[in-house]
Amino acid sequence: MRKQGVARIAFTLSKNGVVSNLRIVQSSGIKSLDEASIKAIKKVGRFPVFPAGINKPSIRYIIPISYRLR
Repeated sequence: MRKQGVARIAFTLSKNGVVSNLRIVQSSGIKSLDEASIKAIKKVGRFPVFPAGINKPSIRYIIPISYRLR
């Protein structure tokens, strides 16, 4: 496919490791890369529970997922 780009993905991670509100906040400009970014987060499934020192019910993240040719 030889495509490059960066998709910015937002999601909320609950204290028990469940992902919700998963969405693209900035497209890579290439639909297949954006879809692959969403799929990558979904594939993780459930994240580890928060450590004891974190007393928040959830944390919102925005992460870049970069696709670059080498």
